[in-house]
Amino acid sequence: MNETSADASTHPHDSWLTLALAAVLLVALAMRLWGIGAQSLWHDEVLTTLSATAPFSGVLESVERNENKPPLYFIVMNLWVRAAGLSEAALRLPSALFGVAAVAVIYLIGRDLFGDRVVGLIAALLLAFSRYHIAYSQEARTYSLLFLLLLLAGWFAVRMIRRKALSDQIGYVFAAALAMYAHPFAAFALLALNLFYVACYVLGPKPATDLRRWLVLQLAFSLLFWPWLAKTWLVVKTGLPWIVQSTSFPMAMLSYAGSGALAAILVVLIGVALAYGLIKREREILLPVLLMILPVLGPLAFSSRLYQTFIPRYGIVVVGALLLFAAYGLARLRPWATVLICAAYVAVSLPGYGNYPGAEVKADIRGAARHILANAKPTDAVWNPSEPLFARPIDHYLGKSGLTLLAQGEAPDPVRFPRLWVIYGVGPEDPPVPAGYGSYRIAPFAGLVLFEFAARPEPATAPDVTEDSPQPVNSATVPPPR
Repeated sequence: MNETSADASTHPHDSWLTLALAAVLLVALAMRLWGIGAQSLWHDEVLTTLSATAPFSGVLESVERNENKPPLYFIVMNLWVRAAGLSEAALRLPSALFGVAAVAVIYLIGRDLFGDRVVGLIAALLLAFSRYHIAYSQEARTYSLLFLLLLLAGWFAVRMIRRKALSDQIGYVFAAALAMYAHPFAAFALLALNLFYVACYVLGPKPATDLRRWLVLQLAFSLLFWPWLAKTWLVVKTGLPWIVQSTSFPMAMLSYAGSGALAAILVVLIGVALAYGLIKREREILLPVLLMILPVLGPLAFSSRLYQTFIPRYGIVVVGALLLFAAYGLARLRPWATVLICAAYVAVSLPGYGNYPGAEVKADIRGAARHILANAKPTDAVWNPSEPLFARPIDHYLGKSGLTLLAQGEAPDPVRFPRLWVIYGVGPEDPPVPAGYGSYRIAPFAGLVLFEFAARPEPATAPDVTEDSPQPVNSATVPPPR
């Protein structure tokens, strides 16, 4: 590591780099605020509202009851919603701010790890436009906070290897402990930081923070997490039953990259970085390598057919490692090539803004709920017969409407509810018609289709007719599909 480059420099172009970084941060903020409230809350985000709206003294109890995660993010959100409210944009705004802060921190890591402000600036630029990072900077869950805290822990670890300062040691202990309180899978990224320290110790020159002090710091952050360790161990033993199949390493990396084209760009740049780093024998490249591998392969090592553990958002820190590595490779190219490839990365990223391979569609429950409220009568009922992940969002948007919300296993009664609103996740053209209902209308929304069923009219007592008598036809009733 370059001792002189990591701190403030007096080089004439530094002021331009500072202005460029400010511009990148403004762009990152705009990218994360644009459309932040456009989508409905999905199941996990509604779970966030349960702990966010609990009495502050009951937050921990709510987290234990509703989540499988430590409580840091939910404590933050409980305080936040008191001032900001529960709108979609308000709930997601903290994640956006954490995301922008992460763009600033990855600049610091690039600057201090490689002793080059240009590497830091390029890494910040790439992260500002990262589809994966934007997506989780617009979601009311813990992952944007987790990403920020792990980058902070990484930055303090890098500084501790370069110098022996108490402020860095305190910063590392608190960042690492808070990262564990954000998500237990932070442990794999922290393991990567420890392996990087060991590599530096073995390869030399020895880190400024000696081995004994380093071990004490690991013990210190572990003791801070001790109160939640038993609950985390319970989750480890229980497993994550909602994960049907762990995401493979290649698919996870494709998700982090944002698309096949972006993955191709990053692979080329990482190849350049590896070649240059190995030729120059720069041990610094080990940090992004470890952070790219361990947060994915670590959880996958525990996976089996009966015990699945991994989906990409649990290893979101890998995005930072990929882009940091790519930035190092970009900075090794000629200036015109660096500018051209950065422009290509931005151009390819923008059309799929906030989208990535494997992204989970947020069904527009809010839009369906508004349609129902605009057209429903007090005697109507709403039914979600087949989509378990729709249950909480439906209750969130319609629970206080006065309409009857039927449980999934409950059979709708056409006598009590002459009109029935049925929400299907995938819109069948020929939906199963609930018993006693006949005609229907369809209203499609993103990720779902809403059916409005009307009860069949009771058959009226009719006079005897002969076989040749004409039969009445109700043209307004659509016969149930086959």
